[in-house]
This record gives sequence, C-alpha cells and structure tokens, in this order.
Amino acid sequence: MGARQAARGAAGLPHAATAGNHPTAAANLASLALQCAERPAHRVLNSADPGTPTAAEVVTAVADAMGVQVEVVDDDERGEVSPWSTWPPFFLDTSASLATGYRPVGTHAETVVACVEELVGRLRCQPGG
Repeated sequence: MGARQAARGAAGLPHAATAGNHPTAAANLASLALQCAERPAHRVLNSADPGTPTAAEVVTAVADAMGVQVEVVDDDERGEVSPWSTWPPFFLDTSASLATGYRPVGTHAETVVACVEELVGRLRCQPGG
C-alpha cells in the first residue's frame, strides 16, 4: 500500500488486525551487529524490532511518520497485499539476541520516523519531487 492511497482515507488490508511480518529497523540490526562484533561467538540470532506489530500498526506508524491520518480496516476480499499482512503472522523469537546483552534502539513505530524522513527528503531532492 502506497502513501498516496493512505492519504485518501481508509486503507483495506487482509487480516489487518491480526496479520503481521516482523519488521527489523536498520538501527536495531546495526546495534545487534555491533554487540556481536564486540562479543564474538558461534551463534545464530534473530533480529527484529521489539513487539509484534500487526499489519495495521505498521501501516499506521508509517502514515503517522508522514503526517497522514489513515484508518486501516480489515478487508479480506479486496484489501491491498502488503509485506506486513502475511497470513499466518510471522514473528521472530529474539530472546537469544537479548541474552547477548543487546538492547534494541526502538520499536518499529519509534524507528520508522527517521527512515520515512530520509526517504521523503530524498524524494524531494529528485527532479519533480
């Protein structure tokens, strides 16, 4: 679902309130990578933002970061497919990462603001942006 559609009002997503695909902010991934570099070991770790945001929460956080109000509604028949509306939900267990002493920089809603600001800034720098 693009920001232009969200700006028009309601956004339909299949399983909006229950679907999800665990986001991982670059800042959180970088923090985990630094933690591993400082404490090398043989291990396999999952990296994902804290919490388990639903597709609706992810879309709402992006819209909020853009200053756009959007109502996300469940629309299993005609809803837009998004990377966050996977069914069944896909969330990662990050307990092994946390056990290394890693602490996330922020939640998806907290970290998406900087990402959106950078993308919008880059778009504005483009001809016609």
